[in-house]
Amino acid sequence: MAIEVEATSSVVLPGQKILLTAKVNGKADETVTWHLQEGSAGGSIALSSTYPDAQHTGPQWVYTAPNTGGTYHIVSTARADPEHPVSTALVVQEPVAGCATNSSETGVWKNITPSQVDLTTGDFFGMQAMALDPTDPSTVYVGRAMGGIYKSTDCGASWVKISTGRNAEAMSSGRSWTMVIDPSNPKVIYTNQGYGQSGLFKSTNGGVDWDQILTPNITSVAPYGGFIGAVSIDPDDARHLLVGWHAECPPPHPKVCYAETTDGGDSWKMRDGDASWQGSEGTRFQVLNAKTWIFSSESNGLWRSVDRGASWQRVLGASISHGVGQLYRSKDMEFYFGTANGVMHSADGANWTTLPNSGNLIMGLIGDGKTLYISRAYPSYSPGAAPYRPYFFAAEDPSAEFSAMDSPLMRNGGAELHLDATRHFLYSTNLNAGLWRVKLK
Repeated sequence: MAIEVEATSSVVLPGQKILLTAKVNGKADETVTWHLQEGSAGGSIALSSTYPDAQHTGPQWVYTAPNTGGTYHIVSTARADPEHPVSTALVVQEPVAGCATNSSETGVWKNITPSQVDLTTGDFFGMQAMALDPTDPSTVYVGRAMGGIYKSTDCGASWVKISTGRNAEAMSSGRSWTMVIDPSNPKVIYTNQGYGQSGLFKSTNGGVDWDQILTPNITSVAPYGGFIGAVSIDPDDARHLLVGWHAECPPPHPKVCYAETTDGGDSWKMRDGDASWQGSEGTRFQVLNAKTWIFSSESNGLWRSVDRGASWQRVLGASISHGVGQLYRSKDMEFYFGTANGVMHSADGANWTTLPNSGNLIMGLIGDGKTLYISRAYPSYSPGAAPYRPYFFAAEDPSAEFSAMDSPLMRNGGAELHLDATRHFLYSTNLNAGLWRVKLK
């Protein structure tokens, strides 16, 4: 076959836009023409205004789905091989109804991308950071890169852009790739704006108004005034947070430093990391319990501290990807952590091992007390990897084998996974492949 066609995802919503690419193999002439087998009833295709000549993939096209659900066929023809057109089927899925589901939806991934979000334009990071209200997980928050914070109160069936109050412009200036909610007060949310306005942003009214809360003693010495890598909240003390950076710390600090608050962001102190660490993107400090913390980054791997950051010891065998994986704390207080070379497990937070046959590039990771769910993600750059099925599951047992979950084909896998244990919804953020959920049981 002379031509390969790939779509951001194989399931789209009515009216949704997705990116298409076509690769002509073994031919000097890479020109491709497109048409829809169902004619105008099947939607439309146009050259992307954002990626008309992407150097690493060639040009990309935008498919706009029709407003009627069904299966439609995109036909692509290479000018160098007109006798062998390729037909690609895409399913236009009816929107989900809300939190209520029927039995036919169990185990079926559903696209829940906000209808007002166009993921074929602007920043390729799409949808990444997500948080569920810990007191009512039908309420979901998600960040759209360069597009603000969105909120759903019906399990992702409908969305509103919630960051419309104070500092609304700042909240659409960058990529929201880290987000946490205060478990004791779900109106309090923390997030960032990567490559936009620096600092850590806090909302105290459920995402409407936002304020940058890093104090001048931090912003004056932090890289780029507070270029956030990740924010972590102490599971036992919601006013205790750690913030790592997405760049190297300048002197007089070592190359890795981080900020700590014990009063919810009213005051901060800068702390130095281990002198041997190399500064890098994606540094993350996480609190496991009263004394044990972990530090991870692409350049330094995984480290642990059992004295609240006073000293650090390296965890051997861990490779950390550019996009740091999620940390999951099980009900029996064991820990699972997504890394570039699989899932790492610890019974005490101090001693870690990699689970066998747990994949690679694991970013999404969550569990429900019985089952562990993971997802592979990256590369994130548009258009993403060759389409694949990113999800796997296993019993919450270090000796358990992982099995693949059926899902639509996607070019960007689950960057984050979140679980509504009450309604048994598993949520996934998939960068420019949008947002998804599946009913587990």
